[in-house]
Amino acid sequence: MTPGRFVLNSVAAGIAKAVQRASQLHCEIGSSAFVVITAPLGAGLTVTIYQAVSIHGWLLVEIPADPNARSFANSLYRAAFATDCVLFGSSHTIDAAIRELRKLRQGGLSGPLLVHNADRVTPKILDQLLDIGDLTGFPIVLCGSRRLRQLIMSAPPGSLLEKAKSRIVLDVDLPGPSLQDALLLAEELATIQIGADLVEYLF
Repeated sequence: MTPGRFVLNSVAAGIAKAVQRASQLHCEIGSSAFVVITAPLGAGLTVTIYQAVSIHGWLLVEIPADPNARSFANSLYRAAFATDCVLFGSSHTIDAAIRELRKLRQGGLSGPLLVHNADRVTPKILDQLLDIGDLTGFPIVLCGSRRLRQLIMSAPPGSLLEKAKSRIVLDVDLPGPSLQDALLLAEELATIQIGADLVEYLF
């Protein structure tokens, strides 16, 4: 996806605050933990994430539909090496990505590892992400629909999901689209002037 013009709406502001807090908490705790950012469908979370990544240079791990060990390994590798290549997706792929992420962290890259479509992850992938955070020093920010919160909060006792739940240090539920956001978008992006009464009527 090619991000369009950035507009600082409530979703963008919420993500920025959550990521900033994630970095602070990571420094305070000294080990990997999860920050969870969810939003209702239609809130513009995906577009805002792509814009934030483009502006700040954050690393983005895309979770594909029905992820497995191979597709997750490829996603992590593409994030670490900023490439679109498709690899075999083995443990060697994960190891190479972790080594590269360590280099990036040691080189001064301070942003988080954003995990997009995190509501698609499996318990095993969540567990891997915790290990990756511990091994690389990157804060892990899980972004997805509200299904992600339902998935983690319904964790059975003693499960990998319960382990992931215990490592959540910040849980942010972003609002849906608001009239104020609609007015802001109309003002910033429309090529013709649109009256506030019309925006309110359409909203």
